[in-house]
Amino acid sequence: MTNFTVHETQLLTRLQRDLPRAPRPFAEVGAEIGLPETDVLATTQSLLDGGFIRELSGLFDTRALGYDSVLAAAIYPPERLDDAAAVISAHPGVSHNYAREGHAFNLWFTLALPPDSRLGMRETLAILARLTGARRMAPLPALRTFKLAVQLDVGGDSAPAPAQAVVGATTPPDHADIALIRLLQEPFPIAAEPYAVMAARAGMTADACFAGVQRLYGRGYLRRLAAVLRHRKVGFTANGMGIWDVPDDRVAAVGAQLATAKEVSHCYERPRADGWPYNLFTMVHARSREECLAILARLAAAVSLPTPVALFSTQEYKKARVRYYAEALHDWEALHGG
Repeated sequence: MTNFTVHETQLLTRLQRDLPRAPRPFAEVGAEIGLPETDVLATTQSLLDGGFIRELSGLFDTRALGYDSVLAAAIYPPERLDDAAAVISAHPGVSHNYAREGHAFNLWFTLALPPDSRLGMRETLAILARLTGARRMAPLPALRTFKLAVQLDVGGDSAPAPAQAVVGATTPPDHADIALIRLLQEPFPIAAEPYAVMAARAGMTADACFAGVQRLYGRGYLRRLAAVLRHRKVGFTANGMGIWDVPDDRVAAVGAQLATAKEVSHCYERPRADGWPYNLFTMVHARSREECLAILARLAAAVSLPTPVALFSTQEYKKARVRYYAEALHDWEALHGG
């Protein structure tokens, strides 16, 4: 495990939260942790160059942009798993794709499709199942989201991140919004005035760029500007997806309570399915499987339920943020849609 300095630890933890909504966000971060802006910039760049930070860019509300998204689980013979995963990862709308052990469903991926998708979710999943020879492929969409906030506690002693107010989008993004969304999907500039750097790329003023980004927040499209860490590289070598069979009349209360645990990054209600009696999902990241299991056992005791089954990832085939408004999606549909 890497021994980070105090300031590296502070930055790795702080940058996973929304950057301050200010023209000089890194100066604001420095003021929070007692570090000059120049040192914040240099250390952040060093953590990026060292591969500890996977990326720092915009994280958007998929549904607010009109996209349809789903978590899908599939069953493959072990000898076919890698080949099937390669086909699924090649779909431009797939952002996460993992092999997991602990259940017959051994491949798990997330898929997002734009509102103008010609094929739609059902047909796309059917094509992927056919192309990969899946024994079974089950869509498990989120029925209710209790928490979506990856915040690895690198230092081991941080408090849970303050929850950001959720803004419900009421209108689809316009052309100006889409141009900014595309811009924010690129690496966020590690610079004293990042909006000036972005503005130069887009042929606009820094003030207009900053105001446009604040508009995306206000309209509910942009959830946060934040860093995604490489979990294993910063010491979190195990991630366990806890799958719970919760009485239907307790789902709301149990989901809300589990979402308060800082070790839980994702908490969703999802549908049950044939051979799949589980309706609540929690993702826990820890430094070992034993620690994951201990956390899940503690959470189960807190809500007076049996310890959930834990599905551990054994292979990361793909992990990336969704690329919104990408032409590659339409190319894939034209190729595979018949």
